[in-house]
Amino acid sequence: MKLDTTSRALVLSHFMLNPTISGATSTSICDYLKQKIDYVLQVEQPFIESKESKVFVQEYFQGNKMRRHTYTAIKIGGLSYILHVVQNLLILFRFGLSYDIVVACDNVSFLSIYLLRKMGFIQHAIYYSVDYVEVRFSNKFVNAIYHYIDRLAIYNSDENWVVSQAQIDSRKRNNVNIKKASRFKVVPIGFPVDRKYIKSVDQVDFYHLVFAGTLRDSAGPSLAVEALPDLLKVFPKLKITYVGGGDKKPLIAIAKELGVLSHISIQQNITDHTKFIKKIADKSIGIAPYAPVEVSISYTSDPGKIKLYLLCGLPVITTTIATSHTLIENNMAGISISYNKDQFVKAVIKILQNKGKYAQYKKSAIKLGKSYDTDIIFSKAFK
Repeated sequence: MKLDTTSRALVLSHFMLNPTISGATSTSICDYLKQKIDYVLQVEQPFIESKESKVFVQEYFQGNKMRRHTYTAIKIGGLSYILHVVQNLLILFRFGLSYDIVVACDNVSFLSIYLLRKMGFIQHAIYYSVDYVEVRFSNKFVNAIYHYIDRLAIYNSDENWVVSQAQIDSRKRNNVNIKKASRFKVVPIGFPVDRKYIKSVDQVDFYHLVFAGTLRDSAGPSLAVEALPDLLKVFPKLKITYVGGGDKKPLIAIAKELGVLSHISIQQNITDHTKFIKKIADKSIGIAPYAPVEVSISYTSDPGKIKLYLLCGLPVITTTIATSHTLIENNMAGISISYNKDQFVKAVIKILQNKGKYAQYKKSAIKLGKSYDTDIIFSKAFK
């Protein structure tokens, strides 16, 4: 695969939050490609659970955004995803069918270009599995369709990108014929590096933790609240800010019951990536306490929030559920724990026990974060 200025690239994806203004992986790929080639087309379909009601299409020419288009999204239950394939094809009929490189960031997006690849309109098709889990849907029939499309994608792409080796291992357990698949590359999730957002030790709000991302059970947002009564005995000024979407009512109920509601802040509906980063960068510790939920995608995915914390210069507290927990521990960029309240308390105390110790963790976090610069990641991946 060769990138040159005459190449045409297409990036397709599904999203929960508008990826054209957030730090989505698909947008990061476009940002990288538009530096290298003349024409990039980005097509973004909302998941049926997304609050967005528009399909976003963006064209980039010679590194600049040329045009932005929106279309009404199709949301009529599970059938929507099949209709997304049809809608994507109609969009491509308008903007062009021929591409040198296509990156499909989910299996339905790959299905959209499957026939075009077979007909020779697409020279090099990449299937990028940002997440993968053996039981994606509780409905066995729907789950079987999901995995059928995944197999179709990995057997018919030119390259398969995964965010962790665990995704390959999971497919083996799920009876996927890896030998039949196109070659795999581990391409971790990253973000554009902007060092200006990194705060010095004296600039951070020292007794302030941050949780970034959706408030879902598998992400473990309640563990930190449950630990607050014990932490407040050591650090009376400690606070936790939650930045992201999801149902906040269960978290508020726990905080009220424990009498710590005044020590948490929940900030939602922040879709602008720069504003999101600013909410994180001035805190002291980034927390990612993933819970041992059987159907969680965290067992095989590459949690983006951990990379975001590191790129903002924040030491991380995560659980052994996260595939990157050993990297955090081995590089002294934070602490890896079991999903346990007492261990969480001890980890926070260890990192915040004094500013000298905290500075060591922060320095290591910044160093490790540099390896998750999207320019470095994608320059290796596109070779």
